[in-house]
Amino acid sequence: MVASYVAVGMAFFFGTLDSHYLKVPRIILAPLYLYAVIQLFWDQNTFANNQTFLPERVTIFSMALILKFVIFLVLSKLIRHERFREYFVIAEKGLRLN
Repeated sequence: MVASYVAVGMAFFFGTLDSHYLKVPRIILAPLYLYAVIQLFWDQNTFANNQTFLPERVTIFSMALILKFVIFLVLSKLIRHERFREYFVIAEKGLRLN
């Protein structure tokens, strides 16, 4: 149940990145939505202490790790180029007009 809440929250956040003010390319957003979906398959037994090797656990972990790096690179680029600041300034102006 917690994984589904995390996935929905991440999907909403990645939807915010789809703003035309932030200018994140859609080719980058698609893997980020995939990362949100991967959260649904994450459970407490991913790193269980049992001795059985399950390739799907390794696949989920590997994909999640790679996509975490993608998220880090996208967010660091947005912060470095001050697009987040511009986005919040425009959003604040929009709130003041209403």
